Amino acid sequence: QKIKITFMEYIPYTFTKVAKILSLFKRDKIELCHAHYALPYGISAYLAKQIYGVPYIVTLHGTDVHKLASMPALKAVMKLCLENANAVTTVSEYLKRTVMRKLDITKEILVIPNFVNITRFRKKPGCGVLKKEFKIPKDNFIVTHISNYAVIKNTLVIPEIAKIVLQHHPKTTF
Repeated sequence: QKIKITFMEYIPYTFTKVAKILSLFKRDKIELCHAHYALPYGISAYLAKQIYGVPYIVTLHGTDVHKLASMPALKAVMKLCLENANAVTTVSEYLKRTVMRKLDITKEILVIPNFVNITRFRKKPGCGVLKKEFKIPKDNFIVTHISNYAVIKNTLVIPEIAKIVLQHHPKTTF
């Protein structure tokens, strides 16, 4: 199955974003840029650093690491972007190791986990506001997907997963 990536499919979108970001840096005298995704936002930040001297941070996500870093035509651009960033972060140790291997990155990559800290955020007894608001029985589990529905996340299996979960836990609300 072919994975469609918006900014690769619509090249003018990328150039429009780069031009807009650069105009904002010039107009607003921005002091720091935090780019989510190396392409196109990180490379835009790289250009802003070259033109206006603005430092930048790039946070890498799965699309950067699994798809873009595997495309030979983009490897050099991604590496340029990351090696020149003032800081690089990613959301897991796995993504960090993978991008370092795929792009031969020597720069330190800081892992800032992209999840809920379940030791800090736990279900509190008697806290049923969501269940009350949506008229969900008190003894039901609630399962949800909180993200975008990108093809790479294989969200088409959610109905299959729901069926399996309901077979094992019939008191579940999706």
